[in-house]
Amino acid sequence: MLNEMSKHPLLFIGSLLMHIILGVLLVYSFDLPDQMPVPEKIAVVKAMVVDETLIQQELDQLEALEKNKLKQEQDTKKRLDEQKRKAEEVKRERKAEERRLKETEEKQKAARKSEQERKTAEKKHQAEVQARKVLEQQRRVEEQQKKAAALEKQRAQAEAKRIADENKRKADKLRRAEEAKRQAELEAKRIEEQRRKAEQAARRAADAQRMRQQLAAEQQALATERTQKIAREVDRYILLIKQKIENKWRKPPGIADKLACEVLVKLIPGGGVAMVQIVKSSGNPVFDRSVEVAVLSAEPLPLPEDATMFEHFREILFVFDPQE
Repeated sequence: MLNEMSKHPLLFIGSLLMHIILGVLLVYSFDLPDQMPVPEKIAVVKAMVVDETLIQQELDQLEALEKNKLKQEQDTKKRLDEQKRKAEEVKRERKAEERRLKETEEKQKAARKSEQERKTAEKKHQAEVQARKVLEQQRRVEEQQKKAAALEKQRAQAEAKRIADENKRKADKLRRAEEAKRQAELEAKRIEEQRRKAEQAARRAADAQRMRQQLAAEQQALATERTQKIAREVDRYILLIKQKIENKWRKPPGIADKLACEVLVKLIPGGGVAMVQIVKSSGNPVFDRSVEVAVLSAEPLPLPEDATMFEHFREILFVFDPQE
């Protein structure tokens, strides 16, 4: 019941008010004398009608307020639901964009790989064409040798009965031809071995080039990440240094607001101040001197624990503006 009262307080108050009025009317009706003049009785009835009308009007107003409150709650819920729907839609669009970028990157990688494979295949094709040319040349040489040997044999047979020296000469010529053939075969094998070694060297060179490119890309990524990290760390400690100096600064009496100056501070390891110099004055020497005193009072200035980063803080230049 208490829960219902907290949800609809206006209806509860109106109901309570109506019960109180009806109770009062019942009490007065019991207290009336038995013999009551007719005119007064009519007057009481009229008063009760007026009171019930007022009560009904009050209840109607309370009900209208409750309906208005319920409508506002429904409108608020609809607005929140719409905001949630839009947020989810933005989230879906962002994920779709991420998928599209990933697909584009994968397509680019595939294109690069395809181009590399095409170049490798082209080199292989050229080597095969060259090998076929060598083999074709060897075949023509062999055919020529065969034809020459057959012709020479025919001549030797025809000349066998005539001159023994001619036979010997022909035999020597045949042996030279065979030696040439053997040399040609050896040359073909040598060329084939050179081609095979060239292909192996080309593959090793391509693999080495890919490794160098990959290593260079990884080193570049590491260098970029290192540079960004150092930049963030430098910005963070410059802010800490400025905050510490501003905490030590005391505004000299009688100087105007909105003064600022550019300060050069040279540090030593540990945060000690080796030199402080106003490189761009505020126009007020008293203000400039108060900034120098604040810098000296703030030492040691905060520095990163990593000693290798000190070179980024050996000299720092910043604008001292108390109004920032």
